[in-house]
Amino acid sequence: REIIVSDTDSFIEEVSEEVRRDRLFALFRKYGWIAVLAVLVLVGGTAYREFSISAANTAAQQTGDAVLDALEQDTSEARLEKLTSIDAGTAAPIVGLLSASELVELGRLNEARDTLTALSNETDLSVPMQELSKIKRLILDSGDSPVDERRRSLEQLAASGSAYRTLAEEQLVLIELKAGDRDAAIARLKSLSETANLPSGLSQRVSQLLVMLGQTESNAP
Repeated sequence: REIIVSDTDSFIEEVSEEVRRDRLFALFRKYGWIAVLAVLVLVGGTAYREFSISAANTAAQQTGDAVLDALEQDTSEARLEKLTSIDAGTAAPIVGLLSASELVELGRLNEARDTLTALSNETDLSVPMQELSKIKRLILDSGDSPVDERRRSLEQLAASGSAYRTLAEEQLVLIELKAGDRDAAIARLKSLSETANLPSGLSQRVSQLLVMLGQTESNAP
């Protein structure tokens, strides 16, 4: 009797196992494609991401090589021609700034001004790049645009904490000198001279202007 019971239990277990296996296969046949699709999406997504990164790096390198090649040309005409032929993509602002510099060298000031104005108004551009384009345009505009308009724009840059604040201050000094406001120019120059980490070139220009205005260490307050 015990042998019969044991055989019966064993038979029941085998049947149960077969039933579970059949159910598992049935579920796999019904829903297995979802798991396969998930694996394919995961593998495909990873491969696409790696391909995109590689393609972006290759494009950036090609753009950099093209820019370097353009800057190695002997004349402004040749450099500008090379620069304007570059399909720059995300590096377009840098290529635009370089092109504007070459246009200035060629005396094509209106084109340079238009290029810089377009860059300074480009909302998708980073703030520092917008500000650099703006200060370069304002420097280029010296003597051409209304003084009050330039002064307002420069004062906004100087008060904004911009990375180009000190360059804006220098331009304001020149405006004040041209307007005959010597005291205001001296005060601004002295404030500039006390600025920490002032670029060496600007520091030298500030010192020279102070000396020209009679502000030596011996008579400085």
